[in-house]
Amino acid sequence: MYGYKSNFTKMKKALFIISSVLFLYSCKNGNKNEEQTTTADTTQTQQLDPQKQLVGEWQNTVLKVTVNTARNTDSTGIVDVNEQNWADVLKTKPIKMSFTEDGTFNTEYRNLKDEMINGGSGNWYIVNDTLVMNQKQPDIVSTFYKVAFSNEGTVELSGVVDWEGDGKVDDNYMGVLKNISTAK
Repeated sequence: MYGYKSNFTKMKKALFIISSVLFLYSCKNGNKNEEQTTTADTTQTQQLDPQKQLVGEWQNTVLKVTVNTARNTDSTGIVDVNEQNWADVLKTKPIKMSFTEDGTFNTEYRNLKDEMINGGSGNWYIVNDTLVMNQKQPDIVSTFYKVAFSNEGTVELSGVVDWEGDGKVDDNYMGVLKNISTAK
């Protein structure tokens, strides 16, 4: 009887994992069939599909972070930058991000001499109004942002992150990015 329960438990775990993967895959690809069968207003559908809207190159224009438990203390720090004061406050160029149709992304952090000082890459997808970014390089980190597109070619990302790298996901992040794909 012990072996039966052990195998049953293993089967339940395997079914749970398979179900989870299928659910996430269906969330990522749920609209494919609808897009293929609908011929009317295809352009409008593509413009409203957040997965397609995010494809391209983006640059931060606004960054507001409330750092809770700053430096592992009870104090709170605030980072509040825009295009005008970015270089003075952060001593870097604005962060650039690129999102590709195949679901991969890259981030670039450059110093004021335009030298690459940090970056990341991984996979991304959107479920409802949430951007999921699974970074693979240089560290494995998953972040979740609420996404809000504007008519001015910008997107606002907001969420809770580990901004200062203290191991606690407790910092409130809000960033506005402008699409620079068409500006080239």
